[in-house]
Amino acid sequence: MPQAQPFPNDVQWNLQPAGDFLSVDQGTLQARIYKTTGHLELAGPDLAGTKAANLVRFAPPAIQTAAGSMTLGRVSSSKQIGGGLELTQALGASQITSKLTFPHDGVMRYEVTDWGVAKPLATAIAAPSDGQEHFFGFGEKYDGVDQAGKSVRMLTFDDPGTKGDHSYKVAPWFVSTRGYGFHLDSSAESVFDMRAGAPNRYVILNEFGTLRFNIVYGPQLTDVLGRYTGYSGRPFLPPPWVFGPWISSDVWRSGGEVRYAVTQFRNRGIPASAFVFDSPWETAYNDFRFNMVQFGKDATIDGVHFPGFASVVEMMSFLRSNGLKAICWMTPFINVQSGNENIPGQNLGKAANYDDGAGRGVFVRASQNGPALVVPWWKGKGSPVDFTNPAASRWLTDQLRALLAQSNVTTRSGAAEPVIGGFKTDDGESGNGPNTYIPATAQYADG
Repeated sequence: MPQAQPFPNDVQWNLQPAGDFLSVDQGTLQARIYKTTGHLELAGPDLAGTKAANLVRFAPPAIQTAAGSMTLGRVSSSKQIGGGLELTQALGASQITSKLTFPHDGVMRYEVTDWGVAKPLATAIAAPSDGQEHFFGFGEKYDGVDQAGKSVRMLTFDDPGTKGDHSYKVAPWFVSTRGYGFHLDSSAESVFDMRAGAPNRYVILNEFGTLRFNIVYGPQLTDVLGRYTGYSGRPFLPPPWVFGPWISSDVWRSGGEVRYAVTQFRNRGIPASAFVFDSPWETAYNDFRFNMVQFGKDATIDGVHFPGFASVVEMMSFLRSNGLKAICWMTPFINVQSGNENIPGQNLGKAANYDDGAGRGVFVRASQNGPALVVPWWKGKGSPVDFTNPAASRWLTDQLRALLAQSNVTTRSGAAEPVIGGFKTDDGESGNGPNTYIPATAQYADG
C-alpha cells in the first residue's frame, strides 16, 4: 500500500476555475472569486496597458485538520463590506467566513475570518506557474537571487557555516516577473515551494491555522515594491556610520582585547565605524549592565600590553575618540540562570533586574494568571518579555535608556552624547513550533 503523502502534497490542486465569479473593482484592477469552485483571481493591465490582460490565479485554498486535508469551495452567500466582499464558503460539510477586499491601493487581500467548526492545523495555497516565471525576495538569501525551482523555508536560522536555504532575516514575501507580489500575512513558520515539487505550480504552506495573504499588483516591478512598502512600512535611512565596517567578535575577554582590536583596525587604515559588544558583555544576560570586571582586565597580545578600562565612561570615551559607535547585543530573555562561560565577573544566577520585571508583570506567563514563564535558551534560562503588554515594552525601553545614559560622554560643546548607537537583537522566535523556546501553552497579555 502506498504511503500517505504529508500535507499539502496530498492535496489534488485544481488550477483551472469554472463558472461565474463575484468581483470587486478598484480602478483598473478586479478581484474575483469563482462562485462554484472557490478559485481566486486578480485581473490587471499588462505592461502595454491592455485591460485585464494579466491574470494572477490561485486554486481554492486547502487546510490540514486532525482528520485530513480539506479544500475551501463553493460560495454560498456574499455581502458588500467596506472595500470588498464578505463571503460564506463551503468547507466539506461545514462553512467558513472569508473576505475579499482591496485594503490598499493595488493590493488584493483574501483572509478567512471565521473557521466555524473547523480546526485547521496548517493552511496552503497554490497557483499555476511555468518556467517563464521567476521569483525574487524572501528576505536575506545566500543560495541565489532567483528562487524559481527551489523550496524556501521561512524560519530565522543562525547558521555560521554554509547556509544553503538557511537565513537570518526572512520575509514571507516575493516578487514575480509576471508583475505582482505575494505576501503571506503570517509570522509562523512557512514553506514556499516555488515549483520544486511540480513544474506547473507553486505551493505555499503556512504551518499554522490561519489564512491571510495579499497580492500586490504592478505591473511594473517598481510599483509592486512601492505598494508593498507603502503598507508594510519603509525603513528610515540610517546615519552614515552604519554603512562602515563594524568591529565584532563573539566574545571580548578583556578590555585590553578591546583596545588591541581597535588599535589594529586604526593602524591598518581600515575605516571601521562601529564596535559590537556581542555576548557576553553584561554581568548577567539582559541586565543591561556592563561587566567591568571583564572589561577592566588587561591583555598582552603579540608581546604588547594593552590596559583594561577603569569605568564604562573610560571605555566609551576610548571608542568615541577612535570614531566608533557601540552596538550592544541583546535578546528578549531576562535570565534567572546563565551557563558558565569562564568570564570573570559574570553573574550566573538571577539578573539584577529580574525581580523588578517579575513584580511589574512584564514577562510572558506560564499559564493564564500563572507565574512568569521560565524557559531554557542557548544562554541559560530566563523569562521572555511580553511585548503584547505596552507596560512591558515601556519597561524594557526604560532599561535600554538607562544603558544609553551609561555610555554618555561629554563632547567639545559640553553636551552629553551616548556612544551606544544601537542594539543587535537576537532570538525572538515565537512560532510555537519545534524551533522555538516558547511553548504553545504560554499566556500573553493580549490573550
